[in-house]
Amino acid sequence: MRVQIPAISKVLLVLPLIAVGLVAASVVFYTRLDTIVHSDLYGFGLQFSSEWAENYWTNSWLILGSLAAAATFELFSSIYMLVSYASKTAPSRSTFMLFLVVSACASVASVVLFTRLDMLVNGVLYQFGLQFSEEWAVPYWISGRVFMGLIGVSLIVDCASVIFTVRVWPIVNMRRERLIAWLLLPAGTAILLLALNFGSAISAFVGLGFILWGVVILYAGSKRYVEENMLATLIFPPLENLDRLLEALDCKGKAFFLPPEFLTDFESCRAYVSMQKNSSPPRPENIRGNENAVLLKEPPGVILEPPGADLTKLLESRLGTRLTRVDLRFLQGQLSKVFVENLQLAKSFEIAVEKGMVQVAIEDFVLRDMYEKIRGLTHVYGQLGSPVASAIGCALAKSSGKLVSFESEVVNRGGRSLTIEYRIWRSLPGAK
Repeated sequence: MRVQIPAISKVLLVLPLIAVGLVAASVVFYTRLDTIVHSDLYGFGLQFSSEWAENYWTNSWLILGSLAAAATFELFSSIYMLVSYASKTAPSRSTFMLFLVVSACASVASVVLFTRLDMLVNGVLYQFGLQFSEEWAVPYWISGRVFMGLIGVSLIVDCASVIFTVRVWPIVNMRRERLIAWLLLPAGTAILLLALNFGSAISAFVGLGFILWGVVILYAGSKRYVEENMLATLIFPPLENLDRLLEALDCKGKAFFLPPEFLTDFESCRAYVSMQKNSSPPRPENIRGNENAVLLKEPPGVILEPPGADLTKLLESRLGTRLTRVDLRFLQGQLSKVFVENLQLAKSFEIAVEKGMVQVAIEDFVLRDMYEKIRGLTHVYGQLGSPVASAIGCALAKSSGKLVSFESEVVNRGGRSLTIEYRIWRSLPGAK
């Protein structure tokens, strides 16, 4: 079975794997460096003593343990993302972020521990007979700098994953986004101060990278907001004109949101509103090729672009994939996160599918002023649904590949609570 993974999540799947490869390469260079200490240095006068050996071994094992932890959690983040999409469930942002943060902390710990070990080799060991020579120092320096460079690049990749998660796969609200920035800034400052204290250029670059990404989040996170009543004022006139059109044409039926099978352009959004009340749904051969027309003779009705068509396209953009490429189960898991965490249109969003009926429950909807205006539009609100209802209807039709009819939309608590019902037509009347 082919696993459907949005383009956004593919990046978050690959970046940790790149970091794992970098950490693995750093282990190879650290092993070479350790070999120099435990073999070559004895040929240059070093005398073994538990006084320095125990300290060296402790730091060495802690470094390897930190690298193992960093690689493990980076690998876990990719596996978690892959398993989530394979099981058709939406991955948790908090869990994914936890893996990345723990991995980054383990990498930082390995940098600090290596700095301590390097001070031991280049300072304490001279007290035990070690004689300086470029014959052992140059290979040691090269392996050490390559080791620190690889860890630094892996930290940058982890930071890129965090930034990508925050900006493209956003967290619930702006305060959490700023929290990530304020965590990166002090962490980068601390690493930079340690680097200056121990004279490590690589650690200094890592600290500067943390500070840079923190500043980028704070700068990129600034947004401009528009008053809700202004949005309602802009949305209402086109809906009012559409309501007059449906009234003039004497359309009495419910809207049917058309799946790709009915359309020449699979990615377009179209709805059919019947002239007759309780009419049968249209068939593909009646619509296909005529979806850009306004009036349909057989069966009599109107074909139009739903008022929520642009919102459907926005949902596809935030999901990182076309709705025609996913199924209904994927939409159930992802749409709530887009509405609540990405677009921040509501505090709660639930989709329940049972026996061909779909019920969408939205709590604390932010655009309640819009509903105060459009509830008076009898034809639009009663037959086609609000822009949000029609956008969800188009999304259901695209992902299920079936005809979806609008059944009802109930507004409670002054427009803050919405309940929208749809019907998915598994088969059409007369179909074999």
